[in-house]
Amino acid sequence: DIEAVISKKPRGIIVGSINYSNINILSQHNIVTIVIEGFGQRNLSPEYENLLKRCLSNNIIISGTTQLRAGVVRPEIIIPSSEEFYQIKKTDNEYKVIWGKNYGKLGRIEGSPFQGRVSSGTVTWLCDLVCKDGEKITVPCSNLMRIWGF
Repeated sequence: DIEAVISKKPRGIIVGSINYSNINILSQHNIVTIVIEGFGQRNLSPEYENLLKRCLSNNIIISGTTQLRAGVVRPEIIIPSSEEFYQIKKTDNEYKVIWGKNYGKLGRIEGSPFQGRVSSGTVTWLCDLVCKDGEKITVPCSNLMRIWGF
């Protein structure tokens, strides 16, 4: 698949998951790659898959800019507005854990963020997340990403 992608000479691609060696190959060809779920073989969530399928014939804008932790700049996918996309609404308080032992868990924030200590002793902003399976966990706010409803 990687050779087929390179032969089309895209400026960028969006993938659900990818292995690290393919990231290196794509970067050598100056192809910006946005990885949604992570490295290895991971399934793309149905919400993202449905949205991306609806965008197949449209031009979209991607920014591969990343800054780890300091400043929290993450890659972006920008979908120009159309009547169809005005129907997409942001779902309040739906989040995905993107770092740490609870990586990948989905849930809703309960209550307001509060300051507390993490295992390293650092004081940071935390929140309580009620996961879809009913488990309640406390997570640093910086380890969460808002999930969009489709």
